[in-house]
Amino acid sequence: MEAYVLITVDPNMDNQVFKAIQKLPEVKETHILFGDWDVVAKLEMGNPEQLGSIVIAKIRSIEGVRQTKTLIVAR
Repeated sequence: MEAYVLITVDPNMDNQVFKAIQKLPEVKETHILFGDWDVVAKLEMGNPEQLGSIVIAKIRSIEGVRQTKTLIVAR
């Protein structure tokens, strides 16, 4: 299963959050963005329960992460 997580970060925390997210084994791609969202991460995992754990326990717990929005890939 694949999903994209859009992330808003605190001011001047883009690079720190970007590097922390890149270290997560479930993250396959990470990009810094212009616009309403600051970082996007592509995740791959086995099931929806894992997705919740990754977003809540790992991504949202990173210092500087202000908000997330998760988009699950349909096909």
